Amino acid sequence: MMIGQAESLRPRRILVVEDDRDFAESLIDLLEPLGFAVCAASSVSEAIDSLATFAADVALIDVKLGAEDGVGLIPELKGRSPSLVCILMTAYAALDSAVEAVKNGAHDYLFKPLDPALLANKLSRAIDEREEQARRQREQRLILMGNLCAGVAHDVNNCLQVMLNEVGDLDLALSEQPPDTERATQSTEALLASLRTAAEVCARILTFAKGTPVSQGADASKVLRESMPILSKLTRPKVMLSVDAAEAPLWVPLDATQLQQVIMNLVLNACHAVGDSGTIRVELGEDGDRAEPSVRLRVVDQGCGIPSAILPRIFDPYFSTRPGSEGTGLGLSIVHGMVRAAGGEILVDSEVGRGTRFDVILPKGMPAKHRAAPPSALAAPSPSPSPSSAQHVLIVDDFSPILGAMDKAFRIAGYSNVCVGSAEEALSWLESGSPEICGLVSDVRLPGMSGLELAERLRARWPELPIVFLSGDVGNVPQLAKLGQRMAVLSKPFQLKALVESFQALCQAGPLLT
Repeated sequence: MMIGQAESLRPRRILVVEDDRDFAESLIDLLEPLGFAVCAASSVSEAIDSLATFAADVALIDVKLGAEDGVGLIPELKGRSPSLVCILMTAYAALDSAVEAVKNGAHDYLFKPLDPALLANKLSRAIDEREEQARRQREQRLILMGNLCAGVAHDVNNCLQVMLNEVGDLDLALSEQPPDTERATQSTEALLASLRTAAEVCARILTFAKGTPVSQGADASKVLRESMPILSKLTRPKVMLSVDAAEAPLWVPLDATQLQQVIMNLVLNACHAVGDSGTIRVELGEDGDRAEPSVRLRVVDQGCGIPSAILPRIFDPYFSTRPGSEGTGLGLSIVHGMVRAAGGEILVDSEVGRGTRFDVILPKGMPAKHRAAPPSALAAPSPSPSPSSAQHVLIVDDFSPILGAMDKAFRIAGYSNVCVGSAEEALSWLESGSPEICGLVSDVRLPGMSGLELAERLRARWPELPIVFLSGDVGNVPQLAKLGQRMAVLSKPFQLKALVESFQALCQAGPLLT
């Protein structure tokens, strides 16, 4: 049965709020034979309590509830159930009270004595309108979700295309005699940049789901330089891309992922504007026109320009001037939201046929949280002692290609490993008289028992066991606090070298476990 059909078969629920019990009973006797489910309340507090257990579609409220005010009850009820339709009843026709009722959110205003046919008709129409509105909202959510998915697919496909191009170029460079190592290095750098961009697409979706993350700040000069390999791949052959960036560090409140996303979206926008040929210029430096120290990122194109009629809408979510599936309207909206959240602003100057200039102005300076942070113990670990061959790393991941890659990385580092695809397999191995282990590397999300539950089981046996968790959503990993120290979390995708170094750093915090 479809959701819409299930809702239409559910009894339509009416909450009657009336202090005259005889009149309330008469309404129940009238409405129940017509197929309505009715719940009666005689006071403001009783009505609020009833709504907690009775999912009413309509509240039929008397204006005067003894010494209490029925009109004032409407905001209370709608605050708890925003889609609730409120209809007032009164024996006293007063224009002022009707106006006040509408201001408080009343849908309609009926006068006693009530005409049964009119009452039933108004209730049915009110519920029909409520259900139609809910249907439209569901459809709108589906449309927005479809647009969002299309935007994600578009961005990921761009990354995949760059990767395919570079893999082909890398293959050609290595097949030459002798191999063209410089060309191979450039292709490898472009591959890594595109991989990071694909990971940032996933991070963007998580940001949408959970809100804006706390930024650690970033050096804008460094981020722009590191973005160059992928930026150069975005432009068509006859498009000239020039970059003029300050050499000195320019710290801004956006983190590296957010800042690269801003740069990528603005350059992509410029690429679409210039088409097959033209010039795009990216400039980064201090903004001397501001009273407060600021950093200015400028992206200028000599493209088609933006008509003045649509210029005010370019930051609206899902607004796009590109046809069909070519544009989702998310890029500039996301950029605008991140820049504003960081205390900055975006200025746009455009002329049809002449081109467009975007100026992103951000406060200059390293965030206090970033300044105060001590150097990470995992950033540059000291050389780890050679592990004993008797020490096994327990590695758990249900995706065999990742599991195999981690196994290889740890074996190269000198470890013996036990690789399993589930927490249950890991426990079974431990219970079978297994050799000693020196730590756990586990995905958080596993089929059946989670990686967190597995870690809790192991920490009950070895309280100081080094643990490295792997997660595609490191900002949403619960229960970590109860696991204590000697633990790290790596975000997928991760570099295998960083994984091994993180594990080694945890092991150096004390003697390896036996």
